[in-house]
Amino acid sequence: MSLTYSFKKARNLFDKMIRDADALQETVSGDRSFNFVITSFHLKDWVEQDPSVSQSAKADLDKISNNKYFQICRDLANASKHMVITRYKPSTANASSNQGWNIGRYGKGIYGEGEESIMITHSDGSTVSILELKDNMISLWKDFFQKHAL
Repeated sequence: MSLTYSFKKARNLFDKMIRDADALQETVSGDRSFNFVITSFHLKDWVEQDPSVSQSAKADLDKISNNKYFQICRDLANASKHMVITRYKPSTANASSNQGWNIGRYGKGIYGEGEESIMITHSDGSTVSILELKDNMISLWKDFFQKHAL
């Protein structure tokens, strides 16, 4: 029995992540950010469970798990789903959202409201925008999928 409807393997979820990234690039919003971080984080679960993925590829997932941007994505995904992270100490210190005049990219978002700007602060003090996080996660997963011919 399957509960994954049209998604059958890790590559299907990778393709969804790309679609989520495209939507986020079009306009930053909480909804689109939520979709992207959830998909990007849980792609690791799909790679682990996909029988068509080689054991050597699965063994290479440690590099993904130890990546700073993956850890930020993990924290945002878990906090987005559960509101509070209680099972581990997050490596992400803060995520904030602003919207209004002169915030976000020019010409994006709803007229008169502007585009939402989402900034994330890592526990090491560095900051990254949701779009920078998206770019880093896309690069991380693209490299993984290309390296393992998935």
